[in-house]
Order: sequence, then structure tokens, then C-alpha cells
Amino acid sequence: MERTNMKEPTTVAVQVYPNPNKGEFQLVATNDMATITIMDLNGKKVLEQNAIDNETTIFSNLQRGIYLIHVTLTNGATATAKLVVE
Repeated sequence: MERTNMKEPTTVAVQVYPNPNKGEFQLVATNDMATITIMDLNGKKVLEQNAIDNETTIFSNLQRGIYLIHVTLTNGATATAKLVVE
């Protein structure tokens, strides 16, 4: 039996700093980011924006709490990171 067109798993890392923060933070990914989505813990989308590099600064008016950041890279891979806003 021959394997055909199987892709190796890709490790995607996204770093958020500073974390916790006051609503201004940096995102750094292993590859170029395409979109950034921030959701509260109830699943409500609170911010969505396009990105064009592997590093970006976010300025937001997020309320205090814990959020999930979903990042889609230009190669189609995805990653999730936790965000704490004080």
C-alpha cells in the first residue's frame, strides 16, 4: 500500500504579550497571519480584523475578562491563545 499526498502536521504557535494587559497587546505567530478573531468565553465575537504579517499590535476597548484569540495564518493553519484583560 502506498501513501499518497499526506501532509505532515504543522505546529502553529501564537504568543500574546503582555498578558494580562489593559487592552493593548502584541500578537506574534510562527507564520504570517491572515485574520485575527477575539471571542469572549460565551462564544460572542468581539473583534475581527485582517492581518498581513507575523506580528501585529492590537488596540481594543475590551472589558475586563478572559478571551480567546483565534488566528488563521496565510497558509490556512489556525491557532488559539488565551487573552486576559485587566
